[in-house]
Amino acid sequence: MAVSTRLDSKPRCFRFINAWADHEEFLGVVKQSWEQECEGPPLHVLCSKLQRLRRSIQAWNKERVGNFSDNVRKAEAEVARLDQCMLGGGSENDQLQLHQAQARLSRALAMEEALWKQRSRVKWLQLGDRNTRFFYSVVKQRHMQAVIHGVT
Repeated sequence: MAVSTRLDSKPRCFRFINAWADHEEFLGVVKQSWEQECEGPPLHVLCSKLQRLRRSIQAWNKERVGNFSDNVRKAEAEVARLDQCMLGGGSENDQLQLHQAQARLSRALAMEEALWKQRSRVKWLQLGDRNTRFFYSVVKQRHMQAVIHGVT
C-alpha cells in the first residue's frame, strides 16, 4: 500500500513569492486585477477578487518574470557576450549596454536570492550571501522530510 501526499489531479496550492513584490510591474498587475468590478455579497466579492488576483499573478509570472534561475543564466550569458565585445574595443554604446546587462544580472541575482531565502526559511541569513547550493540543500532536505514516501 502506497500513500501519496497529493493527488495529481488537484491543482497546486498558490504560493506567493516575496520577490514578486520587488518587481516594477507587480503593483500594476495587482491594481488592474483588483479594480475589476464584481457583484454580490461582500464576502463573495472578496473571494472572487482574490481568485482573480491569483490567476493574474500566475499569468504575469509565467509571461513576464519566468524562472528565476533561467533569468540569471540568460543575464550571465548576456554579460559574458558583451564583455567579449568590449575586449575587442567597444564603443560607448557597447559600454552602456554592458552596464545595463550588469544591472539586469544584479536584479536577477537578487530575486533568485530572495526566492531561496524564502524557501529555505533560514532566519539568520545575512544579506549578500549567494550560497545557493546551501539554500538548495536546505530546501531539498525540508521537502524530503515533509513527503510520505510509503507505508509498509
